[in-house]
Amino acid sequence: MNYDLLTIQESSSSIKSNAGKIDSFKNSDIQRVGIRRFEGGKIFQASRLGASTLDQLIADTREWGGPGIPHDYGFAPAAKESRKSEANISQVFEDFEACLEKVRTQFPEYVFKGGCEKSSSQISLTSDYGLDLHTSGSHSEWYIMYQLKGSGNVIDGYFGETSIQPQVKEVFDSQLKYLELKGKKAKLESGKLPVLFTAPTEPIDKLIESLRINTYQEKAGLFSGKMGEKLFHDKINLIDSAYDPRIGKISFFDGEGSLRKDDNLTLVKNGKITGLMSDLRFAKKYHSTSSANGRRAYNSGVNVMSQSLRFAAGEKPWQEILNSLDRCLVAVVAAGGDTNDLGEFSTPVQIGYIFEKGQLVGLAPQLTVKSTVSNYLGAGLIDVASNGFYRDSAGAAVISEMYILIS
Repeated sequence: MNYDLLTIQESSSSIKSNAGKIDSFKNSDIQRVGIRRFEGGKIFQASRLGASTLDQLIADTREWGGPGIPHDYGFAPAAKESRKSEANISQVFEDFEACLEKVRTQFPEYVFKGGCEKSSSQISLTSDYGLDLHTSGSHSEWYIMYQLKGSGNVIDGYFGETSIQPQVKEVFDSQLKYLELKGKKAKLESGKLPVLFTAPTEPIDKLIESLRINTYQEKAGLFSGKMGEKLFHDKINLIDSAYDPRIGKISFFDGEGSLRKDDNLTLVKNGKITGLMSDLRFAKKYHSTSSANGRRAYNSGVNVMSQSLRFAAGEKPWQEILNSLDRCLVAVVAAGGDTNDLGEFSTPVQIGYIFEKGQLVGLAPQLTVKSTVSNYLGAGLIDVASNGFYRDSAGAAVISEMYILIS
């Protein structure tokens, strides 16, 4: 018999606001433990909330582990490593409250709602077959949603930050120009328009699907069989980062204990697929090696998933790129869209801003954006920025020409 233990200890303090005023405070401290027992060529799993002994957990796998999952692909190599990230978040509550009061007073036309949290995590994966991996870190996360009084929209704006060194006042100040619009809509017609998604990987679901080794090898992905072919623009470089504590991503190992020689895995380089995401099971099946993408929650099995996807930085800041464009849509909230098997996607944009020659001119009207993965990253690509739209963006912004349909 062998076993491994995934232990997650999380502590947090949070405040929430309604109608622009702080109305609740909460402390939380919880431990989650998941065990996998390997015996007779199978995996038996169990989990618990709170502290538990090894004997209790092993007994749980025997009582609640069911018939087991086949296991014939070995273990991650023995490894011992510990990492700790430092954070400067002590002042974040005070700064959040002060800025909330500022905008509530300065912009009485709006109703504000939001929250702020300080959290710390310790994650460990240990085993009797040589794993002794530990990581810890802290970060803060805060957000503000606002609605113009009398507006029929659920929300009219949103901003926030996840960081180990929050700059609440700086981010609030950068958002004042959007609040000053006070519902002013820009005039827009259906047709082609440069678009910047503040979450730039949202439109590429079909590419991400194709980058999982099982989907790729089973020829079930849109880009299966196209490793090394020129598919996208030279400026497209897609990276999966295993460790980025500045945005709270502190687990440098995956759910099986696999590590990478480099925390960053390059999946697309200069427009060509160069890497695939894999776990131990599919690595054996397809005669490959694990890329440390065997993701696992404390109470679930292992699945091949990205760690933290982002586009590598280009040469110019997004603001400089927008300065050269007659008009550009910045899609801040785009939810409820869909993608088909051909890589075509469309999504309504609930919150968007219109820039002309880099200057903010108004809110976008209700519209739908349509394109394809190949166009978004290829023929329609205008540029890849050297930064993300937000201060805490993990990767670079992508600006691409798409079709917009005014509702």
